[in-house]
Amino acid sequence: MHTHFFYYWPVTLVGLVLVLVFAAFLEVGAAWGRHKRRESAESDAQGDLVLTSMLALLGLVLAFTYGFAVNHYEVRKQVVIEEANALGTAFQRCDLTAEPGRGELRRALLEFARTRIVEPERVDSQAKVEDFLGRTEEALAALWPATRRVLEAESSEPVRVALAGDVTQVLDLHDKRVAVSFDHLPRAVLALLVLLAGASLGVAGYGVGRAGEGSRWRLGVFALALAAVILVIVDFDRGTDGFVQVSQESLRRVVADMEAGR
Repeated sequence: MHTHFFYYWPVTLVGLVLVLVFAAFLEVGAAWGRHKRRESAESDAQGDLVLTSMLALLGLVLAFTYGFAVNHYEVRKQVVIEEANALGTAFQRCDLTAEPGRGELRRALLEFARTRIVEPERVDSQAKVEDFLGRTEEALAALWPATRRVLEAESSEPVRVALAGDVTQVLDLHDKRVAVSFDHLPRAVLALLVLLAGASLGVAGYGVGRAGEGSRWRLGVFALALAAVILVIVDFDRGTDGFVQVSQESLRRVVADMEAGR
């Protein structure tokens, strides 16, 4: 599982890079506009039309990507809650079974649940992500053998069916959570968004430079606003760190309950 390399950058660094990129587009556009103004003093009504069209297109792409990122954030948050509920239910269902398999399965569920809590410092590089996934896969591998030993010793068919269903749901939610965690904005879409925002700023700067008038600070504020909106989109799409994070509190409560009920 690979993630865009900049998703491992601190969120403040991503914001700084966006501001610098947009400032570069703005300054290049303004310099080119001043150069053209020296060649011709005619107005550039066509440039105003192009800028208006580009800003409309930029607004559409921003709305699309923002909706995509927020939707993925909500899905990740919901999957964490579902996984916590499934782990808690499976752990409690073990009370209906007998020893010696019950204790082994409860320990396996607890160890797996502990590996499902994602802390930002545990996944801030590709190597750490692979190590994290390796440890949770190792804990996951112990679940079904422990479940099978309990099922083989259990005589009650309803309990067997219920316990098998609970553990199967835990296994399925592991796959679902891994899938949604690595489902990010396509690189092409994110690159298109940044390039379109930069190009719009470049055209706006060109217009100001060619007219020889206008407040540059207003374009600067616009550039900062664009950088902030795109940073929020990226932050929503990350989910594990930054200003917007998927809460792990439900999993922490389940692990605490398991530890108290061992």
